[in-house]
Amino acid sequence: MTFVLDHLGLNGGVGVLDKGMEDWKAMTKRLADECPNLYVKMGAIEEWNGVDHPAECIRHAVSTFGTHRCLAESNWFVSTGAYARAFDQLRAVLQEAKASDDKVSDVFRRNAERVYGLQTKGRTKRKQGKK
Repeated sequence: MTFVLDHLGLNGGVGVLDKGMEDWKAMTKRLADECPNLYVKMGAIEEWNGVDHPAECIRHAVSTFGTHRCLAESNWFVSTGAYARAFDQLRAVLQEAKASDDKVSDVFRRNAERVYGLQTKGRTKRKQGKK
């Protein structure tokens, strides 16, 4: 069975970071280590209450779960118009980590295909930096 942690566990004003960023990092590290069937969705940055630097959270998720267990998330239809910010920050973190094109494709497409059983045909590669 596969599970998906939505919004890196940071959404909805639940106060996940009330104890601090280090506690959140420890919790997500433990989840990643103990639950190999857990994937993490990264998106809805506008709902991450208490997060001043979303890139730090994205960077931690990518290094903790690996690109093979991370999914880009649009949060459609709840957050219309906020996609660019989440995708741009995720893309920037992947570039900073020198992720290969294959690993970027995993995060933005292939992991979702695998987790949700989606089939895509004739997809063209989107050029970096274009919106």
